Amino acid sequence: MLLAIELPRLHELMTAGVVTAVHVTPGTMLAPGASLVDVRVDLSDAAAQDCPPVSWFRVVCGERCVLRALNAAEGSEFAPGARIGLASTAADEAATGDPARAARLTIVGIVGPEIEW
Repeated sequence: MLLAIELPRLHELMTAGVVTAVHVTPGTMLAPGASLVDVRVDLSDAAAQDCPPVSWFRVVCGERCVLRALNAAEGSEFAPGARIGLASTAADEAATGDPARAARLTIVGIVGPEIEW
């Protein structure tokens, strides 16, 4: 079964997220808990702040699957819900056609680079 990997909405005011790190390559067998990408979210356009509300998150796989494609590179920007990759439940499955559903993902907050503190 094909699974769409979509960038989750990490905050209600989020309009985009920037990929800051990619942890996997196509062909990788993913287990629950495998790190996919790190994302930087800047909400400073949403409301006036004394300091920019910038947060970092890690998108983590929540099920066993094989990563078939990943179009998220470091520095790329995506809107919430955008498809950033494709996975399948079996390694020998054709990676063509529409995904049956979205892949199960988990989001965790991470500490961003010290330079941005």
